[in-house]
Amino acid sequence: MNFTKEQLTELKKWLEIRVWIFVKQNKEVPIDINNQLDLIEDLEESKK
Repeated sequence: MNFTKEQLTELKKWLEIRVWIFVKQNKEVPIDINNQLDLIEDLEESKK
């Protein structure tokens, strides 16, 4: 999948909000969401 930089930024914001809500509710961060954020950051790095 190829994303534009804008799409990646939006996706990251969305995921971070989801993570924040999840953490508020459950007081912990699921590993898979962390991995998704890492993947997005890797994608952003590769775009530079």
